[in-house]
Order: sequence, then structure tokens, then C-alpha cells
Amino acid sequence: MSKTISGEQVKFFDDNGYLVYRGLVAGDELKQMTDECQAFIDNKRETFFRDDLGGDDETPVGKENFLQILGLWKTSPMMREIALSEERGRIAGALLHTKSVQLLSDMILSKPGQLSRPTHWHQDYVDHSTSIPEVTMWISLDVATEESGCMRYLPGSHKLGEKVGYDYDGGQNYEKVGMDISTAVMVEAEPGDAIFHLGLTLHGAGPNQTEQQRRAYIIRYAAGETVFRWNEPIYGPKEENVIGKHLDEEDHPFIVRDA
Repeated sequence: MSKTISGEQVKFFDDNGYLVYRGLVAGDELKQMTDECQAFIDNKRETFFRDDLGGDDETPVGKENFLQILGLWKTSPMMREIALSEERGRIAGALLHTKSVQLLSDMILSKPGQLSRPTHWHQDYVDHSTSIPEVTMWISLDVATEESGCMRYLPGSHKLGEKVGYDYDGGQNYEKVGMDISTAVMVEAEPGDAIFHLGLTLHGAGPNQTEQQRRAYIIRYAAGETVFRWNEPIYGPKEENVIGKHLDEEDHPFIVRDA
């Protein structure tokens, strides 16, 4: 059965800056996605970029505190097919209010049990070089609970503009810019549940305090009208200056391209 999105869901997203879509990925596709992501985590696949967001440059592979792997679609045919799903691209397009959608990036975020650090409150878009806030789809590959570090969102925060980028420090940067998280909501998830959020929506997640890892596969979607607002291509420089230029279709293929 194909997955679509209703006007009511789009309105909720417009009002709140996030949307929970239960069971968006299921069955064989969910198993294949989970197995291939784990192969990347186990370093059994060619990796475009791998980093430890909670450690340092000396962290051995497989011992990361908060593992980030970028660009799976570039090296895995299976993940490319998943990342370029037109069905999910059209859902993102409805949330972006555009008829053309490009793949901005994809990644794995994995927090091992009894080890990982929290994800401090931040807005993705503040650190992004693109001209239009992207829509991120966060797919849970495991049961995500408060104890394992499920996602948290501040409803309506996307209407406040650019306030705080990714916080690598003590996690208090949102307070320094006057953002109040007292009305934040916690979103627990089952495997295959997806959460969409706008790049300006303030969000975070707690540490994983369970014995099991907490894995998520993430796809970021860009409106086809997007250009670069500063000279920082997503996958590194290909030319002297990209400011004002549209996303390179080689690195950011169109998922939906309606006339």
C-alpha cells in the first residue's frame, strides 16, 4: 500500500515544525534498511564519511560514543534506491510546499547503549549553506524511548528564525539565545516510524541509557529551488564559488521533478 500525506498532516507540520508518521517503512524494506545500516556501522561497507560526534579524532572504529556516517547513498546501491524513493520524496515535497525535491544528504546516527552522549538542543539549518530550510526524515531502526534517547521537539520553534546551531559544548546554547524548552514534546518511536522536521525546528535527544544501541537512518530533502547561500558545498568544493548556484545534480539528484 502506497504512503501518502494528508492536508491535515501538512497543516500540523506547518504549525509545529515536525510530524510523526507511524509505520512509514515496514516489512522487507525496513529489514533491508536496518541490515545495510548495520553493515555500515560494522565497517563492512565503503564509507564516504565516518565521525564520532561524542568522542575525538582518536576514537577507534567501532568504539564511537555517538556515531555519524554520511553519504550512504553514494557507496551502497541499496541505500541509493531507498534515499531516492519517489513516494517519500513526494511526502517531503508536500511539507516543503514544492513540486521539485532533491536529495540533500543521508546519514546514520547510532548511539551505543550505556555509553552515548545526548544530542543537545539545536536547529540544523543554522549550520547549513543552503538557501531554503530543508526537511529531514528521521527513521527509527530500533525502539526509541525516553531512556534510549528518543527525539524531542519544541513545537512552533521553526517560526522564530535562526537562533542556535549544533551545540558541541555544554548544551546550554539555546538558553543563551532565550529559547524556552518548557513546552517541548518527546516522541517515542517503533522501528519504521518516521519523524519529519524542518531545518529551523529546535530539537534534541537524550543519551542512550539502555543496553541496546539506538540507530536512526536520516534523509534530508531540499526544495528544487534551493541555492547555496555561502561557499560550502555539502560534499566538498568542486569549483571556486557556488554561492547563488543550484545544488549540483550529481551530488543532489532530483527525487521529484514535476513541471
